[in-house]
Amino acid sequence: MARPVVGNPFENQIPSISPTARVVETYVQPVKNKDFEALTQMLNDLDPKIKRNAENNKKRADDTAYKEGTRLYQENRIAMGEAVKEGLIPEGASPYLRKGYRESQMNTLAMRYTGELEAALASENLHHNDDPNVVNKFISDFQSDFVEANGMSKFSDAEMATNFGTSASKAEELFRQSWQNKHIEWQKEENYKQLGSEVYEAVSTMLTDDMEEIEYITNRAMFSVWLEETAAKYSTNGANNAKVLDTIIDAVGIHVQETGDLEVLEVFKDTKFGTDSVGNSLYYKKKESAIISNAIQIENANIAREEKILNQKHEEQRAQSSRYMIEYLTDPSPENKRQLEFVIVALKQSKEEKNTSLAIAYTNQLLAGQKANQTGGKNITAQSEISLDGRLREAKTYEEATKILLEFASDGKIRTDGVNAKLNVWKQQYDPALDSALGLDFGDSGNEETMMMNNIYSMVKQNDLDYTNATISRAIDAKYEYKEAMRTKVAEFQTANNRFPTEAEKARLAIMVFRVMKAQLLESGVLEPQEE
Repeated sequence: MARPVVGNPFENQIPSISPTARVVETYVQPVKNKDFEALTQMLNDLDPKIKRNAENNKKRADDTAYKEGTRLYQENRIAMGEAVKEGLIPEGASPYLRKGYRESQMNTLAMRYTGELEAALASENLHHNDDPNVVNKFISDFQSDFVEANGMSKFSDAEMATNFGTSASKAEELFRQSWQNKHIEWQKEENYKQLGSEVYEAVSTMLTDDMEEIEYITNRAMFSVWLEETAAKYSTNGANNAKVLDTIIDAVGIHVQETGDLEVLEVFKDTKFGTDSVGNSLYYKKKESAIISNAIQIENANIAREEKILNQKHEEQRAQSSRYMIEYLTDPSPENKRQLEFVIVALKQSKEEKNTSLAIAYTNQLLAGQKANQTGGKNITAQSEISLDGRLREAKTYEEATKILLEFASDGKIRTDGVNAKLNVWKQQYDPALDSALGLDFGDSGNEETMMMNNIYSMVKQNDLDYTNATISRAIDAKYEYKEAMRTKVAEFQTANNRFPTEAEKARLAIMVFRVMKAQLLESGVLEPQEE
């Protein structure tokens, strides 16, 4: 600092001459410098401000570091040690950054703790237990497991108390309250479930299908009294009367749906809840209607299911019998014959229509073979062959086909080996099941495939006054050639489109097959060109 300038004390003074010498006071009072004082005061005032600014700058830096730590945790959600190892946080990072990271982690864990604790109440069905000690132990164990699982044991007690303990305590208190509320509601529902079980057991015991009518009516009256007393007991214990009634009706309804015994519902005509019978209430009538409807649906479903199971059993039985027939035809040994005869008896005893028909067909087939062997086919003629083929073509079932063969075998018009051969032809060419499997019905005169088939037949047969047996035979052959061609076309369509043709598509196929066959018959000379 520059030294201060002292003013000249003689400046602006007039000199004088004194006749004598005297002692002069040489000390001069310094002149005050106001600028200097101001500067000094300014510096004194500035010093606290600098300190405050420095402190504020540090605080801002610390806050920034804290926020950065919070951000880093929220983005990465890993422990501090792992964050340092991965280079997310420098080893020499600001303690405030570290603090922000750790506190953010703990706050996040506190929120997780609250949610997971509440979820555990439901997942563990803790509300089914009414012992507070069990709940407290569960909370304690849960917190210990949570702290250990999330590496929180590394945090100081102070950090835990400040950033986790308060939230955890609130969560635990809410947990206890939630447990208590849920337990109360659960217990209420359990009481109604218990009532329902009591009613179901009572009605199932007191009213059964095998009871005599008098016993049934007597027990129903006793059951009515029991219902009134039971309802009164639950009502006295604080249960909701409407809920009690609903529970009782539902329990009886379950019994009705399981047994199909609709007569049980008559009990509500004699049962009073209050001053009037239950059966008179509009609410009950609606419930009764639903119970009856459900009971009928369940019964129908059970019947359908039983029929399906039985049909599957019968199908398996028929398939097995077919294998025994093939074994017998391959090797007509006495053992195989006995086995086949046993199967035939079983088919008849099932009393199922298809099984019975198959048993008759097997019997006819065996008898036809025996008769053919006895007669030796001594009466076979060209006309009998034509007649047999024509009859077989018209056979609608396996049973009908075997009956025709038995008739011809008895008349000596077929040989033993011809019986099975003709049956195979019928199965492979004439069996109507071949048509139905492809969605074809040549028995319906209204569809296009039947009309085109009949047109072919009529064209070959010509008119009723001008035809021969040979012409009829050719007409029948053409008719079945048409059927075979339609089966082929529909099968090709199904393979190409992975579905069967619609009625319109079948009609187009039928017309196409008709035109092709007509052209072939004209070319072969079976048909004569029509005059223009």
